[in-house]
Amino acid sequence: MKAAVNSILLIEDDEATNFLNQVIINECNCFKSIHISINAKDALEYLMAIGKDNNCNSIKLPGIILLDINLPGMDGWEFLDHYGKLNLWGFNKTIVVVLTISPIEKNLCKIRDYDYLNDYLEKPLTFEKLNYILRKFNDQGKA
Repeated sequence: MKAAVNSILLIEDDEATNFLNQVIINECNCFKSIHISINAKDALEYLMAIGKDNNCNSIKLPGIILLDINLPGMDGWEFLDHYGKLNLWGFNKTIVVVLTISPIEKNLCKIRDYDYLNDYLEKPLTFEKLNYILRKFNDQGKA
């Protein structure tokens, strides 16, 4: 599926998972760039740097964020708490998807707390899951 998504942000601490996700994303050929943050704090700093500029480079603004929940230090839930408070230019156009090994049933109550969380998927990322996310991106008019 070809989609007009400028960039994707992967927030994942596992190198092997990042490698496999990059392979799938690159083969999809739907993104102009991929940015990887191996922890939530670095991801927030990256997003704040982009969002501070009202004329920000839209190539760097992630159209999609794939977030692991089980991160060292600041976990994915804490990331979402901070992300929701950013209120920076352009972030209402970003699809945020949790991609984790934690089953959804374990986190249903937490998921409801984040109205800007667009989906929750279990690892691993597959072409089918990526296409599902891209369809959601396009259907929500964020392309």
